[in-house]
Amino acid sequence: MLVLRVASGYNLLVRIIIYSDMLRRGHTGMSLLVSAPFTGLLLAGGFVAEAIVFTGSLLAGGGLPDVDTRVPVVKHRGFLHTVWFGLIYGVLLGIVSLLVLTFLYTNNSIVQSVVDIDSLQWIAVVSGVGGFAGVLSHLLGDMITPWGINPFEPVDDRKVKFELTKASNESSNTALLIVGFVAMIGAFVYGGTHLVGGGGF
Repeated sequence: MLVLRVASGYNLLVRIIIYSDMLRRGHTGMSLLVSAPFTGLLLAGGFVAEAIVFTGSLLAGGGLPDVDTRVPVVKHRGFLHTVWFGLIYGVLLGIVSLLVLTFLYTNNSIVQSVVDIDSLQWIAVVSGVGGFAGVLSHLLGDMITPWGINPFEPVDDRKVKFELTKASNESSNTALLIVGFVAMIGAFVYGGTHLVGGGGF
């Protein structure tokens, strides 16, 4: 059962990567890179469900800020590309996760067999933190481009940019995706070989 749950999370990562466009691949790679050490530590500690929830929430949050490219009234790399948006999203995601998990637990015997009621709040917190970290990973990815972002706007209007590569650079996006994917594989390997009480996979 444990191996199946980890494999399911791994397959989800692969599907997300395969169906990403070029710009999205760079952000996916950054999200995977940021997530990897935490995912590995959670797995090693025996927190398999939490590791999957954290990684999934982080990946979802990593793509969220660019929603502003599809909404005409919202400025691209504006408020959705700030730390404040990340905090709001993380808190809301944690609250929604708790409500959904509580509802599922009270109405579904299968969920009750997978997780105990005392773990719901912890998993919801992990989900919220993962969402916040995902937005931060997106901001980090945009910071390395010449355009940069204003991560603390409107409190601080200073722009942060490192001008390491253009956002449209295919080689950089692909390289970041590969590095992130390798880091995540390393996290699964580390988590599997150090799994508390499980003797590994």
